[in-house]
Amino acid sequence: MSCLPRFARVGVVGGGASGFYAAIACAEAARARGLPEAWASNEVGVLILEKTSTLLHKVRISGGGRCNVTHRPGAAPSFSYPRGAALIEHLAKRHGALDSARWFEERGVTLKTEEDGRVFPASNTSECIVKCLTSTAASLGVQVHTETQVRDVTQSQQGPRFDLSVEGPDGLIHPISCHRIIFCCGSIQKRSVQKVLKSAGAQLCPPAPSLFSFLLANPQASGLQGLEGVAVPDASIEILGSESIPAARGPVLVTHGGLSGPGILRLSAWAAFTLQQSAYKAQLRINWAPALCDPEEVVQAVLAVPAGRPGQRPPVRRKALGSVSPWPGTLPARLWERLLQRAGAHDAAMASITAAAVTKTRQDCSSLPLAQWPWWMFGKPEAAKALVHYVWPFISSYEVAVDGRRTNKQEFVTAGGVDLHAGLDWDRMELTSCRGVHVAGEAVNVDGITGGFNFQGCWSTGYVAGVAAAEALQSNPE
Repeated sequence: MSCLPRFARVGVVGGGASGFYAAIACAEAARARGLPEAWASNEVGVLILEKTSTLLHKVRISGGGRCNVTHRPGAAPSFSYPRGAALIEHLAKRHGALDSARWFEERGVTLKTEEDGRVFPASNTSECIVKCLTSTAASLGVQVHTETQVRDVTQSQQGPRFDLSVEGPDGLIHPISCHRIIFCCGSIQKRSVQKVLKSAGAQLCPPAPSLFSFLLANPQASGLQGLEGVAVPDASIEILGSESIPAARGPVLVTHGGLSGPGILRLSAWAAFTLQQSAYKAQLRINWAPALCDPEEVVQAVLAVPAGRPGQRPPVRRKALGSVSPWPGTLPARLWERLLQRAGAHDAAMASITAAAVTKTRQDCSSLPLAQWPWWMFGKPEAAKALVHYVWPFISSYEVAVDGRRTNKQEFVTAGGVDLHAGLDWDRMELTSCRGVHVAGEAVNVDGITGGFNFQGCWSTGYVAGVAAAEALQSNPE
């Protein structure tokens, strides 16, 4: 590890995704303008200061170690960014998702776009992204130091400089002077980060956790206990009593004592501050199969189980009702069985279903739980309609109480950060109250849902901040 320099043209605070992207953008823009990597023997051009011992930590763990680099171009920011959508739309004119994808591919990273729009390295490993960023930075002469934490920032009285008080690996405070600073320090949850940003003149929006799983208030009463591991590929989830928060849609996973999956994480992002204010207590309404909206089609799907579908699947007649889902691939059989159990717990429902089924089949199974009735009893329209009438509310409007959150470690993001509407120049990602200070990444009040949107926010803000810093060096080289 080399010694900390005394002077740097541009100091980048944070060695994460936005920090490296901003540093590289700055160094490349400076080189394109014919600026040297350093102006003196004791001064570096671009310097990255990372407080931990690990560079690009979130890049490494994102997407289960695959790294969801960005998203398919064309996604509307207003539907993807609970906070900062207007800024992302503005920055996309200069560096959007297509630009980021090209950036990585031009540097040797082959990307692939999955059906849901998420973009990953074709190698399915985040290491190629880490290597791309670190090697590109090194080739441009960017100097990187880990275990170095910026404790304070003051504006020098002599020229366009900023004096940083940096705690090094040795535990001592080292002074570093920079012409420009780019803050890419990640979440502002820690007071030490807030202190440094405020000392640089930034105005902050309060933080709130985003992208987290839910804990159920009473797993047994929720009716989901014992379904751990059940994954629904497409569900719609909303918070009752919060009309301003849009319903989220996506896969949902039943976990031990809670709910997770992309659909839940998306809802947590939109409801980050609402849930924080309610101490993470809420009533959820879940539609387990939002694609099923025509009642007649639902009845026909039930009838098709005992009748069979020519060329698709044979008739199912003797098997128990709860053992075969009418919508395989949409509603898992284990969940279907549990919904039948919930519906069958109501006397009125059982009476109506029994009357319809027994009248047509002359077979009385009323002594058995509904989920154990044979499928052939629902081969007539009247019986199928009675079943759907009482089960459908549990499919389309299932309610559960939430009483807590569980951090999703691989995708954890914090809402809040530098206020977009209080002294921030969007064209330069620069504080108007303190020219020479740029901000990017999670330090800014921009956060997206899952699917590559948060990394894209890092690439867009980092690129604009880095290029702006280089442009300033060209116009003010001294």
